[in-house]
Amino acid sequence: MARRADLNHLPTTAGEWLRFFRQRLLRKDGLHQIKQLARELGVSSKTIARWEAGHAQPTEFDLDAIAVYLRLSGTQTSFLKRAFARTSANPPSDVTFLRERIRNILCSEFPAILLDDLFNVRASNSNAAALHVGLKWDSVALYQLVPWQPLRIPEEIEGGEERFERMLRNLWIESAGCCGSAAYSRMLEELLEIPNFSERWTRIALQAEDTQLPIGVPELRAAPSIGAYRVFMSRIQFPPTFFLREFIPIDDVARANLNRLWERGRTLVHFHPVLHWTLEDADGAPAAPADGVSQRRREISEPALFWFPGHDRRTPMDASRSN
Repeated sequence: MARRADLNHLPTTAGEWLRFFRQRLLRKDGLHQIKQLARELGVSSKTIARWEAGHAQPTEFDLDAIAVYLRLSGTQTSFLKRAFARTSANPPSDVTFLRERIRNILCSEFPAILLDDLFNVRASNSNAAALHVGLKWDSVALYQLVPWQPLRIPEEIEGGEERFERMLRNLWIESAGCCGSAAYSRMLEELLEIPNFSERWTRIALQAEDTQLPIGVPELRAAPSIGAYRVFMSRIQFPPTFFLREFIPIDDVARANLNRLWERGRTLVHFHPVLHWTLEDADGAPAAPADGVSQRRREISEPALFWFPGHDRRTPMDASRSN
């Protein structure tokens, strides 16, 4: 119940984010704020209220005018536009074709994982075993791969706090198109388990552009047993939206771990039973697949996302060899 109560204080829809920026950035009482903003935009106060309640949609021209009046940064303006556009609301039309395209992308010689735009891990290749991470498929998200919650890796990763802050900032902006969905609310409920998450989340949204951590820059991941990797993340728009994280080894330990994996044979590609959050229903269970492909999830008993060297890499999860 506490998480649900806390969630009521965080914006979960595009209109709520508009209200959030209006209330935080205009130093006037609520009614006067709305009247003042409406006068500036040349619309009625009722129109502003309908936008914020989700009963009407501002145009891109309206959003540009709001950004100027509220003095939003470029990142904040982009976030609002993507939130109102609901860019990630539609599921893929052909899951089988999507799986083939993902398989081709992940057949890499380097460790690679694929995330949806709520940063849930949806696929990985077998070279990711070099990262020594063992996870279950039912609730795998990128924020579980950083050292904030109980660690899922043997040693603490260097630069954990900064990496976590950067991850949250990336998640905030990249999940904008998911606002208003049940999956977006579920993500926030999970994140509320992190100490001071509400304050962190809203602070990121209000940060001045010149104080923000950059988005999309490569990051260093290093630990004694896995070696050092430079991590690159790129957006892939099929649709729907995915993010590819590829780990490039930069020291002898990392290269040696990868060499041992390469000696075992071809790269395998492993899929989450549900390829994207838009293929889940409002309760988080797999939706009925549009193309007849079975979406297994609950029947899988603790499969691992990544494997420790020496373990059998064949699991109940769907795995396919590259050609």
